[in-house]
Amino acid sequence: MPLYDILVPTRKQWQDKRDAAKVPKGAAKVSIGDSIDPVHKSFSIKTAAKNVQDTEKLLNNLETYKKAVEKKYPKFVADIDKIMKGTRAHKKTMEDVAKAEAGYLKQVRNTEAIFIFGKNNKWPEKVIKELAGQFTKTKGFLDALGLLDDAWAKRAKEASGWMNKLENLKTAPSDDDVKKMQVFIDSCTQ
Repeated sequence: MPLYDILVPTRKQWQDKRDAAKVPKGAAKVSIGDSIDPVHKSFSIKTAAKNVQDTEKLLNNLETYKKAVEKKYPKFVADIDKIMKGTRAHKKTMEDVAKAEAGYLKQVRNTEAIFIFGKNNKWPEKVIKELAGQFTKTKGFLDALGLLDDAWAKRAKEASGWMNKLENLKTAPSDDDVKKMQVFIDSCTQ
Protein backbone atom coordinates (compact mmCIF):
# COMPACT_ATOMS: atom_id res chain seq x y z
CA MET A 1 0.00 0.00 0.00
CA PRO A 2 1.44 3.42 -0.96
CA LEU A 3 2.77 5.62 1.83
CA TYR A 4 0.76 8.64 0.73
CA ASP A 5 -3.00 8.80 0.60
CA ILE A 6 -4.54 11.70 -1.29
CA LEU A 7 -5.54 14.57 1.04
CA VAL A 8 -8.23 15.89 -1.30
CA PRO A 9 -11.76 14.71 -0.52
CA THR A 10 -13.71 12.82 -3.15
CA ARG A 11 -16.68 14.47 -4.82
CA LYS A 12 -19.00 12.46 -2.53
CA GLN A 13 -17.09 13.47 0.59
CA TRP A 14 -17.30 17.12 -0.50
CA GLN A 15 -21.02 16.85 -1.19
CA ASP A 16 -21.64 15.17 2.17
CA LYS A 17 -19.79 17.98 4.00
CA ARG A 18 -21.64 20.63 2.01
CA ASP A 19 -25.01 18.96 2.61
CA ALA A 20 -24.31 18.48 6.34
CA ALA A 21 -23.65 22.23 6.58
CA LYS A 22 -26.97 22.87 4.81
CA VAL A 23 -25.26 24.68 1.93
CA PRO A 24 -27.35 24.16 -1.21
CA LYS A 25 -25.93 22.80 -4.42
CA GLY A 26 -25.08 25.70 -6.74
CA ALA A 27 -24.37 28.13 -3.87
CA ALA A 28 -21.44 29.46 -5.91
CA LYS A 29 -20.72 29.83 -9.62
CA VAL A 30 -17.93 27.24 -9.46
CA SER A 31 -18.42 23.50 -9.09
CA ILE A 32 -16.08 22.06 -6.51
CA GLY A 33 -17.13 18.51 -7.40
CA ASP A 34 -16.18 19.14 -11.03
CA SER A 35 -12.82 20.48 -9.80
CA ILE A 36 -12.19 17.57 -7.45
CA ASP A 37 -12.74 14.80 -10.02
CA PRO A 38 -9.72 15.68 -12.22
CA VAL A 39 -7.45 15.75 -9.14
CA HIS A 40 -8.39 12.18 -8.31
CA LYS A 41 -8.24 11.09 -11.95
CA SER A 42 -4.69 12.45 -12.45
CA PHE A 43 -3.39 11.07 -9.12
CA SER A 44 -0.47 8.94 -10.31
CA ILE A 45 3.26 9.16 -10.89
CA LYS A 46 2.94 9.42 -14.68
CA THR A 47 0.39 12.26 -14.44
CA ALA A 48 1.87 14.04 -11.41
CA ALA A 49 2.53 17.30 -13.30
CA LYS A 50 -1.09 17.36 -14.50
CA ASN A 51 -2.23 16.61 -10.97
CA VAL A 52 -0.39 19.71 -9.75
CA GLN A 53 -2.25 21.80 -12.35
CA ASP A 54 -5.59 20.18 -11.46
CA THR A 55 -4.91 20.79 -7.77
CA GLU A 56 -4.06 24.45 -8.41
CA LYS A 57 -7.36 24.87 -10.26
CA LEU A 58 -9.19 23.24 -7.35
CA LEU A 59 -7.51 25.61 -4.88
CA ASN A 60 -8.53 28.62 -6.97
CA ASN A 61 -12.10 27.34 -7.18
CA LEU A 62 -12.22 26.65 -3.45
CA GLU A 63 -11.15 30.24 -2.82
CA THR A 64 -13.87 31.51 -5.16
CA TYR A 65 -16.42 29.20 -3.52
CA LYS A 66 -15.40 30.34 -0.05
CA LYS A 67 -15.86 34.01 -0.96
CA ALA A 68 -19.28 33.25 -2.42
CA VAL A 69 -20.60 31.44 0.67
CA GLU A 70 -18.80 33.01 3.62
CA LYS A 71 -21.48 35.56 4.48
CA LYS A 72 -24.51 33.32 4.09
CA TYR A 73 -22.91 30.10 5.46
CA PRO A 74 -20.10 31.25 7.80
CA LYS A 75 -19.94 27.92 9.67
CA PHE A 76 -18.99 26.13 6.45
CA VAL A 77 -15.92 28.33 5.98
CA ALA A 78 -13.98 26.30 8.59
CA ASP A 79 -14.66 23.12 6.57
CA ILE A 80 -13.51 24.84 3.38
CA ASP A 81 -10.34 26.03 5.15
CA LYS A 82 -9.56 22.46 6.29
CA ILE A 83 -10.07 21.17 2.76
CA MET A 84 -7.85 23.93 1.38
CA LYS A 85 -5.12 23.11 3.91
CA GLY A 86 -5.15 19.43 2.88
CA THR A 87 -5.28 20.40 -0.79
CA ARG A 88 -2.25 22.69 -0.42
CA ALA A 89 -0.31 19.89 1.28
CA HIS A 90 -1.37 17.53 -1.50
CA LYS A 91 -0.15 19.99 -4.12
CA LYS A 92 3.27 20.23 -2.42
CA THR A 93 3.59 16.44 -2.31
CA MET A 94 2.61 16.11 -5.95
CA GLU A 95 5.08 18.85 -6.95
CA ASP A 96 7.81 16.74 -5.34
CA VAL A 97 6.56 13.62 -7.13
CA ALA A 98 6.41 15.49 -10.46
CA LYS A 99 10.00 16.75 -10.02
CA ALA A 100 11.16 13.24 -9.13
CA GLU A 101 9.37 11.73 -12.10
CA ALA A 102 10.89 14.32 -14.45
CA GLY A 103 14.48 13.97 -13.18
CA TYR A 104 14.63 10.34 -12.08
CA LEU A 105 15.99 8.73 -15.23
CA LYS A 106 18.76 11.32 -15.59
CA GLN A 107 19.80 10.65 -11.99
CA VAL A 108 19.85 6.89 -12.53
CA ARG A 109 21.98 7.40 -15.65
CA ASN A 110 24.43 9.48 -13.57
CA THR A 111 24.59 6.68 -11.02
CA GLU A 112 25.11 4.15 -13.78
CA ALA A 113 27.93 6.20 -15.32
CA ILE A 114 29.84 6.34 -12.00
CA PHE A 115 29.20 2.61 -11.50
CA ILE A 116 30.61 1.79 -14.96
CA PHE A 117 33.59 4.07 -14.40
CA GLY A 118 34.34 2.35 -11.08
CA LYS A 119 33.93 -1.11 -12.56
CA ASN A 120 36.27 -0.28 -15.46
CA ASN A 121 38.89 1.37 -13.23
CA LYS A 122 39.26 -1.12 -10.36
CA TRP A 123 37.16 0.91 -7.93
CA PRO A 124 39.31 3.79 -6.67
CA GLU A 125 38.17 4.79 -3.16
CA LYS A 126 37.12 8.22 -4.42
CA VAL A 127 34.83 6.60 -7.01
CA ILE A 128 33.29 4.33 -4.37
CA LYS A 129 32.42 7.41 -2.29
CA GLU A 130 31.06 9.19 -5.37
CA LEU A 131 28.90 6.17 -6.17
CA ALA A 132 27.58 6.19 -2.59
CA GLY A 133 26.67 9.85 -3.12
CA GLN A 134 24.89 9.00 -6.37
CA PHE A 135 22.90 6.28 -4.61
CA THR A 136 21.93 8.88 -1.99
CA LYS A 137 20.59 11.17 -4.71
CA THR A 138 18.85 8.28 -6.47
CA LYS A 139 17.24 7.30 -3.16
CA GLY A 140 15.80 10.82 -2.86
CA PHE A 141 14.05 10.44 -6.20
CA LEU A 142 12.88 6.94 -5.29
CA ASP A 143 11.53 8.14 -1.93
CA ALA A 144 9.31 10.69 -3.67
CA LEU A 145 8.06 8.17 -6.23
CA GLY A 146 7.61 5.60 -3.48
CA LEU A 147 4.98 7.79 -1.86
CA LEU A 148 2.58 6.68 -4.59
CA ASP A 149 3.88 3.23 -5.53
CA ASP A 150 5.24 0.51 -3.26
CA ALA A 151 7.56 -0.83 -5.96
CA TRP A 152 9.44 2.48 -5.93
CA ALA A 153 9.53 2.46 -2.13
CA LYS A 154 11.20 -0.98 -2.24
CA ARG A 155 13.79 0.36 -4.69
CA ALA A 156 14.44 3.29 -2.34
CA LYS A 157 15.15 0.83 0.47
CA GLU A 158 17.55 -1.10 -1.76
CA ALA A 159 19.28 2.13 -2.85
CA SER A 160 19.71 2.99 0.82
CA GLY A 161 21.34 -0.39 1.41
CA TRP A 162 23.83 0.16 -1.40
CA MET A 163 24.51 3.71 -0.22
CA ASN A 164 25.30 2.48 3.32
CA LYS A 165 27.42 -0.43 2.09
CA LEU A 166 29.48 1.77 -0.24
CA GLU A 167 30.00 4.48 2.38
CA ASN A 168 31.69 1.89 4.60
CA LEU A 169 33.88 0.29 1.92
CA LYS A 170 37.59 0.98 1.83
CA THR A 171 38.35 -1.45 -1.00
CA ALA A 172 36.64 -2.59 -4.17
CA PRO A 173 33.20 -4.15 -3.76
CA SER A 174 33.06 -7.93 -4.18
CA ASP A 175 32.29 -9.37 -7.61
CA ASP A 176 28.98 -10.58 -6.21
CA ASP A 177 28.09 -7.07 -5.00
CA VAL A 178 29.07 -5.60 -8.37
CA LYS A 179 26.70 -8.02 -10.09
CA LYS A 180 23.90 -7.22 -7.64
CA MET A 181 24.44 -3.47 -8.07
CA GLN A 182 24.28 -3.90 -11.84
CA VAL A 183 20.98 -5.78 -11.53
CA PHE A 184 19.63 -3.05 -9.24
CA ILE A 185 20.70 -0.21 -11.55
CA ASP A 186 19.23 -2.04 -14.54
CA SER A 187 15.95 -2.53 -12.67
CA CYS A 188 15.80 1.21 -12.03
CA THR A 189 15.80 1.99 -15.73
CA GLN A 190 12.90 -0.29 -16.62
